[in-house]
Amino acid sequence: DFGTGITTVTLAAGAHSGDAGDISFNAGASILNIADVNDGNLALTAAGTATTDSLTINLADTAADALSDEALTITKIETVTLDTDLATSALQAQVLKNVSLTADTGGTTTFNVVGANALSIDIITANTVDFSGSTGAITQTTNMVGTASGVNYLTGGSGNDTLIGDAGDATHITGGAGDDDIT
Repeated sequence: DFGTGITTVTLAAGAHSGDAGDISFNAGASILNIADVNDGNLALTAAGTATTDSLTINLADTAADALSDEALTITKIETVTLDTDLATSALQAQVLKNVSLTADTGGTTTFNVVGANALSIDIITANTVDFSGSTGAITQTTNMVGTASGVNYLTGGSGNDTLIGDAGDATHITGGAGDDDIT
C-alpha cells in the first residue's frame, strides 16, 4: 500500500517480462508514464465509484516500442488517453495487444489516442474509440467491442488508418483526413 494521494506513476523499467503489473490509482485524474519497454500486461484501476475518472498514459521511452504488444485491462477508469509520442519525439511504431475498459456502474468508456507514432492494436473494448488526435497511422487488426446497450463510436486520425467497428452492435465510424480502410 502506497497510501493516499497517488495520481502519477512512472514505470522506469516497464512491467517485467511474462508478469502482470497491477496499479491502483486514486479517484479523479491520473497519469502513467511508461519510461522503458513494457514487457508485461498491465491491470489499471481507480478507487471509488465515480464515473468521471481519467488516465493519461505517456510513453517516456526514448526510441522503442514501449508498449511491446502487451495488454491493458482498465477498470473503473472511464476515459483513457494514450499519447504515442516518445520522450525524444523519435518516430517508432507502437504495438498494443488488447485494450479493455470497464466503467463504474452507470458510466461509459472512452479510449483516446494522440501523438505522431503509428499504432497497431488488437481488440479495443470501449464505448468510444477516438484516434482524432493521432497523426500516425492507426491499424486495428480486429474489430472493436462496444456495448450492446448503446451506440458505439469510432473516429479515425489524420494518418492512413485501418478502422474496424463492432461486428455485433451499432457503431458510428468517422474516418479522418487520411486514406482510410473502414470496415
